Amino acid sequence: MIEDGSLFTYGTLMVPEIISSLLKRPLEGEPVTLLRYRRGLIRHERYPGILPSEKHSVSGVLYRNISSHEFQILNDYEGDLYQLEVVDVSHENRQQQERAFSYVLKMEFSRLLTEVEWSLDHFILHDLDSFLTGYQGFQNKD
Repeated sequence: MIEDGSLFTYGTLMVPEIISSLLKRPLEGEPVTLLRYRRGLIRHERYPGILPSEKHSVSGVLYRNISSHEFQILNDYEGDLYQLEVVDVSHENRQQQERAFSYVLKMEFSRLLTEVEWSLDHFILHDLDSFLTGYQGFQNKD
């Protein structure tokens, strides 16, 4: 079982409407950066994945105080493409890094990660509405 902790998000979970709806509570996140990872669009999908990459970094949102029960809900949402890993994120105005969990694309699915950079602004503008109504992982089971 996963322990309580912080979560680094870099894709659809950065959208407050999505994560708050899944976890049934409002969350406030903080902007952070994950060094030495690359974000790309998953082939034939509207959401991204990340994989280690020495020359890249990924901007995202850090949420704290996620319970083990909430991680189970998020595991269902993320599905089989991802595994929860421990990463170190950097804060803009602080030297010290902070440890968090993040959903990293499983290596067996690395071929699905495209070179196309995923954009939160593009997702919100063009894909959010259809994602909310059509993505099965978003249908939270109580």
